[in-house]
Amino acid sequence: MREKELKQRLKFLIDAALSGGDLLRRYFGKITVAQASYKKGDPINLVSVADHESQHLIVGKIRKAFPGEAILAEEGDLSRGDMAFKKGPLWVLDPLDGTVNFLHGFPCFAVSFAFCMDGRPLVGAVYAPAQNELFWAQQGSGAYLSAGKAPASGRRLKVTKAARLDNALMVTGFGYDRRERADFYLKYYRSFLRIVHDVRRTGAAAVDLAWLAAGRSDGFWEWSLSPWDVAAGLLLIEEAGGRMTHFDGTQYSIFRSEETLATNGLIHDECLNVVGSVPRG
Repeated sequence: MREKELKQRLKFLIDAALSGGDLLRRYFGKITVAQASYKKGDPINLVSVADHESQHLIVGKIRKAFPGEAILAEEGDLSRGDMAFKKGPLWVLDPLDGTVNFLHGFPCFAVSFAFCMDGRPLVGAVYAPAQNELFWAQQGSGAYLSAGKAPASGRRLKVTKAARLDNALMVTGFGYDRRERADFYLKYYRSFLRIVHDVRRTGAAAVDLAWLAAGRSDGFWEWSLSPWDVAAGLLLIEEAGGRMTHFDGTQYSIFRSEETLATNGLIHDECLNVVGSVPRG
């Protein structure tokens, strides 16, 4: 895809993410867990009117500007129907990453939005409206952070230079099946906690990846993510000089996001050793 068209798609994507974020900001603090619905009857996996309205707004913009192009989004039928579109153009959207945080009034949530070609993100953005921070990237042009507006420029992002795990701040998350698989997830948590400087959990994977790209942490691991959680973050990480793979070290695919390891690159092999040493049983 030509540079000019990529820039046009990036501008569209940023404008749409900002619009979705503005909508979320208006709802923040006004709706609660009691007003949310359960996905598939799961009381941990919540969805709210804010999720639906943000997605409706952004999907409407995509369909108007790029009719006929495939869309993969978290809510409703779009979370399934376009999974087959691994070839060609694909818009990947999480209209509200961190729904549980949002509903509890915890200000760590974001719109995560990327445009992919043949399964690889070419442009992407993560907009955190509570902090008014816009993280964005274009393949081959770097990753940037700017205040919440369509940027003419921004601060270029670089991952940290931490070269040892004992100096590393790691971030993780737990899947919606954490009640059933708590012991499984905690094996990985304990393995890292014994080695690294410390571990954090924010509850919003898209924000975690954006913050890693911005140098606010050194590494991230998580199970059971979805393409909309990671598409924009993958591009941010790579354009900021980091590395993102599966737990076996293979090249990352957003369509195989059940195992995600992202780092500044310098500690990646050590992290692979840690996750590889944990018994799966």
